[in-house]
Amino acid sequence: MRRSGKTGRRERNSRPASLWLRAVFALSLSFACAAARADALMLWEVSAGGAPLWLFGSVHVCRPDCFPLPAAVDARFSRAEVLVVELDPSKSDVSAAMKRFASAEAPVRTVLSAAEWGRLNERFRAAGIPDASLARLGATTASLMLTMTVAREAGLSPEFGIDQHLIAEARARGKPLVELETVERQIAALGSGTAEQSLAEIRQTLAAAEDGSLRRQLEEIVAAWKAADAPRLARVLQQAEPAAEPLLGELLDRRNREMADALERLARGGHSVFAVIGSAHLAGPESIPSLLGKRGLSVRQLSSSDR
Repeated sequence: MRRSGKTGRRERNSRPASLWLRAVFALSLSFACAAARADALMLWEVSAGGAPLWLFGSVHVCRPDCFPLPAAVDARFSRAEVLVVELDPSKSDVSAAMKRFASAEAPVRTVLSAAEWGRLNERFRAAGIPDASLARLGATTASLMLTMTVAREAGLSPEFGIDQHLIAEARARGKPLVELETVERQIAALGSGTAEQSLAEIRQTLAAAEDGSLRRQLEEIVAAWKAADAPRLARVLQQAEPAAEPLLGELLDRRNREMADALERLARGGHSVFAVIGSAHLAGPESIPSLLGKRGLSVRQLSSSDR
């Protein structure tokens, strides 16, 4: 699987996007491989010949200035009979399952050097996370927590995530909500790496947090999403260290195929559907729009002029 082509020498102080940076945007960008039109939206219309299904690319953390959504997006959300999401993160079983996953990992403090653990602990302490809650923290959970800590420092929060916003709107309007995945499936994707891969990722994430590159990547992703700048999103999210490729296959490609199966059934089901999906699932040759197109469905990217 090809994530990105050769781009020449990296800019000074740049790093490949952390696996867990991508996870924040893949777990509960939308872009084509070619350059997008100036007025293109992170929105696709899918049809099997009946009622439409719209796919909208989400960023799971954002700011108040990510709203309002474009008028063409809001119009299709209003017209849809059903809202589809990867997972409803507000459900109580999501928090409980994440706690079980975190407690099942080997404590990261036992695999990092004393100096590395001290640096990591300092980052969490500065964010107001008490030492007691870190004692059993595993490498995968630590990477996700550290990424979210940096996101909050940048003013980005799940409270303003696009999927969270649309879930609240759907409930307020009495619109049915359908989940594509279970929390167990998402946790299985998170835990698919080896202990060595998880250790490498926490080290990369910690270094990126310290040198500021993680925050810059988060800022760039959100800015590119707001501008519907497909090539810019691709540059940030599709660079990967070779060691991360197997994990990305589980985190993205396999789940893309599974969600495409469910979305195809919904597209053929006779009801209009608005699906909001983590942005990374709508990117590249193995993306959900690409898979649906290969199955014979009509797929087209919409622009702000489509009303």
